[in-house]
Amino acid sequence: VRILGDEYANTLEDGIKNKSWVDVYPTKGKRGGAYSAGCYDTQPYILLNYNEKIDDVSTLAHEAGHSMHSYYSNTHQPAPKSDYSLFVAEVASTVNEVLLTRHLLGIERDEKRRAALLNHFLEGFRTTVFRQTLFAEFEYQVHEMYEKGLGVKIDLETALGWYQAAAENNNTNAADKVEKLKTPAGHYAEAIKGNAEQQNYLGVCYHDGLGVEQNYTLAAEWYMQAIKQNNKHAYNNLGLLYKYGEGVPKDLAKACEYFKTSAKLGKVEAMVNYALCCYDGTGTEKNYTEALNWFHKAAEKNHSGACCYIGNCYDSGKGVEKDYKKSCEWYQKGININGNNWCYYNLATNYLEGKGVPQNRAKAIELYKASAEKGNESAKEKLSKLGA
Repeated sequence: VRILGDEYANTLEDGIKNKSWVDVYPTKGKRGGAYSAGCYDTQPYILLNYNEKIDDVSTLAHEAGHSMHSYYSNTHQPAPKSDYSLFVAEVASTVNEVLLTRHLLGIERDEKRRAALLNHFLEGFRTTVFRQTLFAEFEYQVHEMYEKGLGVKIDLETALGWYQAAAENNNTNAADKVEKLKTPAGHYAEAIKGNAEQQNYLGVCYHDGLGVEQNYTLAAEWYMQAIKQNNKHAYNNLGLLYKYGEGVPKDLAKACEYFKTSAKLGKVEAMVNYALCCYDGTGTEKNYTEALNWFHKAAEKNHSGACCYIGNCYDSGKGVEKDYKKSCEWYQKGININGNNWCYYNLATNYLEGKGVPQNRAKAIELYKASAEKGNESAKEKLSKLGA
């Protein structure tokens, strides 16, 4: 582990040799296996059952990685920030196993023993990477079964537990579910007491079918309850229902008004929705100046789509004097925020045509590819036409 630095190597050596970090050998009454443990204000402790086998050496390297991770985290972070996720924890431990394997392969000359070392390493790779991923996928799928009642009765509390388990194994979809699904049943009591945030959340649950059967009418009812308390999210969400005629009669004028109210209360998505109403003339008269005003407000809040629309305005001269250089600047801003795929596409088109930037076919193709990688079908078609 010296490759990780003298401080790392010396601290670990001191901990093992002089500070009793490791309970080494099996003894009567001692549990089997191995693990690293400890508290924020203690040194790391490693339980080991060492029998002088290669697996035991690998286990020590693995658990030492955990212990050194905890040592550094506890040394350099306050207690509330010292914990780390399971996924991050296993990086520290498996790195040490890889370093051990590299060391042993560097000194071992017997071909059969080298083959055994490589087999041990590959088996560890299978279990650490492939098997753990399958665990997370299994946990996520079980959660979906409980959430949607597939083969079992709907049980949202059990579903949430499985999603949390999958999230701890670094399943990002499960992590999103944990954030969104705090069980409608758990929010209902607060919603009927008049909690506007919970009322809006129940509306979202009924709108998206999260833990309950999808029901746009009930979604609208809960949004309306939240609106009574001026909830900005509910205004925008109800506006979407009126825009598409879901649970309420389609009414673009009402949708526009709800978007406008939500925008004035500070909801960024509503700023873009209201700006689009003004830009397209849906539910209100076309007003490019008003649209541009709200696109700018959303862009100030780092909404990349708003940056793209502002770029469109400068490209087309809607609400502003046509200025290709400024349109390119806005597309670049959208790319810088989160790699907006339409910003990539539109900037690529300007490079291809030499609008606002020097004409550069290679640069255009590079940007079209970036857009295509994000799923933009128009970019894929453009690349095909360009033979790239």
